[in-house]
Amino acid sequence: MNWGKGIVIAMATFITFIIVLIVIIMSNKVDLVSEDYYQREISFNDDIKAKNNFSETGKKFNLSQNESHLIATLPEISGAKNFKLILSRPNDKKGDFSYQIAETKTYLIEKNKLQKGVYDYRLECEADNQTFLETGQYYLK
Repeated sequence: MNWGKGIVIAMATFITFIIVLIVIIMSNKVDLVSEDYYQREISFNDDIKAKNNFSETGKKFNLSQNESHLIATLPEISGAKNFKLILSRPNDKKGDFSYQIAETKTYLIEKNKLQKGVYDYRLECEADNQTFLETGQYYLK
């Protein structure tokens, strides 16, 4: 074999590699974290203020799980009656859920409706003309 054939084989292998790489990358589905990301960026300072309001209460929000349910234990915030819990999957928009919670401090979510893996959670409520916000991540087994 001479140099010419070796160079042609190397270039053909490299071009094939690039084409396969492009096909793999183009077939991956990528979801935005939020469809209204621009509006959320504008209200980012409001979120920081709401997080500070929540941390000043000294209360804790807790997510736990048993074999059949995800258990959301809500904090006792004076004047807060309605909570909104948003569970979102970072890699799959179809796995996002939103729950309106009222009149209870312990809320059960059936695990068979949720996929296993990482969820970003966002707990929002209003009381006494103040907004409270807690965010974080939780791994569902």
